[in-house]
Amino acid sequence: MAAIGMAGLVAAEEQRRQGLALETLKVAADEYGNAIEKGRIAKAVEYQDSRGFVWHSAAMIDAVAGELAAKDATAFKELQAALAELKKAWPTAVAPKKPVKDTSAVRGDIARVELQAGNFLR
Repeated sequence: MAAIGMAGLVAAEEQRRQGLALETLKVAADEYGNAIEKGRIAKAVEYQDSRGFVWHSAAMIDAVAGELAAKDATAFKELQAALAELKKAWPTAVAPKKPVKDTSAVRGDIARVELQAGNFLR
């Protein structure tokens, strides 16, 4: 009985981290959008904040990587690929003059991450 209870706690923690990671990505998209004005990155701090949110979200997902990969290795690889594509919007910690991706592309990448994460939130 205790093993079943512990398994339930682990699953609940895994889902909590995933949900928090996805919410953090939404904040990242808002911050990224706030950084861009007239096709250039006008607010470096907003760019850096958004980058930090994305990297932190990835770290939260990495913290439960073993459990996710054990559930569905293929879906986990697809989730990792979606995160890697999202991270391309932030090639460096120092903001470039022009964004690599526009805000709608970043939001689209986040939607793909959410879609892949959905494989584990059932």
